[in-house]
Amino acid sequence: MLDFPEDNTMDINTKIGSKVRFSFPENGTTYDKETARKYLKINETYTIKNVYIGGWRTDIILEEFPTIEFNSVQFENI
Repeated sequence: MLDFPEDNTMDINTKIGSKVRFSFPENGTTYDKETARKYLKINETYTIKNVYIGGWRTDIILEEFPTIEFNSVQFENI
């Protein structure tokens, strides 16, 4: 397993109900960045509603926006 000590992005095994911070708006695809910019505020705290672990990315649903998927690489655990 690869270890990235400088990687402060959200742990993909974060439990539902945990708090995360929107800390990395520059991470992700262009679509991810645009979606996040539309709904989220930098350094704000949000609550995990669901986590979808895929083959090459992990999407999360936040309780505050239950119909929108965000890329986990834009968040950090708190």
